[in-house]
This record gives sequence, structure tokens and C-alpha cells, in this order.
Amino acid sequence: MKKQYIPALIAFAREWAEDAWQQDAGPDGMAVCAGCRHFLPVVYASGLQWCKDCYPSAAPYSQDTQSKDWQERRAGQERDYEWAPLSPSTGKAT
Repeated sequence: MKKQYIPALIAFAREWAEDAWQQDAGPDGMAVCAGCRHFLPVVYASGLQWCKDCYPSAAPYSQDTQSKDWQERRAGQERDYEWAPLSPSTGKAT
């Protein structure tokens, strides 16, 4: 994945949020990551959804007050969205 395009992707989502908003994780918090396009556990940030590997490139552009740490953010969103928690051993929803 080319991480240099992430700021442009976020800017696009902010400009065209109604059309580009991509936050559609299932009840297990799994979805297609906006960065690498793989189906993985995600967190929501900047109108998009990010896997653990891509989120560090997107975190600096997040304008919300949630944690910039993927694990902490994921725990909060598991609570807020009632997602199944991730298994520490597999990294997948339980």
C-alpha cells in the first residue's frame, strides 16, 4: 500500500463526506480497510475505516478527540458500536 496517498484520501472524504463516507463494519467490527483494501478488524477515523497496519498513517489527520492508538480506539469503538471484542491470540472478533 502506498501510504503517501492516505492524506489525499482523507481530504477527499472530508470534502465529499456524503458520498465518500465509508464506515460500514459488521457486528464484529470487520470491514474493508480504506488503506490496504483488505477485510480486517478496523477502527473508524476521518470518515473512513482503518486496519491496525494502516491506521498509524491516518491517525495524524484525525480531527476527533478519540485515542490515536489503534488498540485503545478499537476498545472504545467495540464498546460504542457493540462490536465483538478481538481475541488477543488471533486478532479476530470472538
